[in-house]
Amino acid sequence: MKDKYPDYWHYLIGDFPLGAIYAFITWALVAAAISLLVNVVNRDVASAATPVKTSWRFMLLDNLRRIIANLLAIPVFIRIALILIPIQWMVPISIVIGILIDRLALRLKTLGILAGDTYTAKLKEKLQLDDHTVIPKSNP
Repeated sequence: MKDKYPDYWHYLIGDFPLGAIYAFITWALVAAAISLLVNVVNRDVASAATPVKTSWRFMLLDNLRRIIANLLAIPVFIRIALILIPIQWMVPISIVIGILIDRLALRLKTLGILAGDTYTAKLKEKLQLDDHTVIPKSNP
């Protein structure tokens, strides 16, 4: 694979083994997924913005931009870390990168930068029709 365009592959992955880069990205993505799931499990069930019953569909749509941001940012940060950090430290560094990138994406979502309120509002309305455990928001 690296034989066809050697200059492209050199700048894209450097002199590092492709399998190692895939492994580091996988560790970071697993760590980011765990961080996302911890956030979902610890959500505010009493909030009017989330269904009481856990919905995987709601979780995916509510965090879609966050997930996409993780998928785009993690390989970039892994590649930068490979330049700066010795390769024997890359597994724990990859895990830290995955957690920190996900936490940054969560922070951007909280600030409204990665928020998809229109999609989640539509899904919440649909879930309210199907699931009677969703607590309607009351206006005091």
